[in-house]
Order: sequence, then C-alpha cells, then structure tokens
Amino acid sequence: MLTLSRVKHRYRSAFMDSARWAAFVARPDDMLIFTAYKPGTTWLQMICSLLIFRGDPPAPLAELSPWLDLRP
Repeated sequence: MLTLSRVKHRYRSAFMDSARWAAFVARPDDMLIFTAYKPGTTWLQMICSLLIFRGDPPAPLAELSPWLDLRP
C-alpha cells in the first residue's frame, strides 16, 4: 500500500500543491498515472477510463480520476 507520510520536496504554483499527496492513501486496486498538468492530462484520463470501463465512464472524470495536486 502506498502512503506518503512526508513530502520531501514541495512544489507549489497557482494551480497545484504537491503537499496534498501527504494525506493520500492508495487502495489495493488504485492505478496511479502521473503527467505534467497541461500536455493532454484529460485525454489520458479519458483513454484510461474507456479502457477500464470498456465504454462510457460511469461518472464524470473528476470523480473517477481526481487531480490530487489541484489547489481548491
């Protein structure tokens, strides 16, 4: 199980904050896919969703594939 008890390097910008990963605990069946925040992240989320669910996703991408770094 993946847990991030402490963040060694914190990356902050107007859009993201890596410290939000400190509270994340992965479930055994979670898949983690990392991309930079502009080069087609939403496309990659949709492609993975279509492959996993073999068609239309059962919920919006923001619910199925949350962007943990995104600042509120």
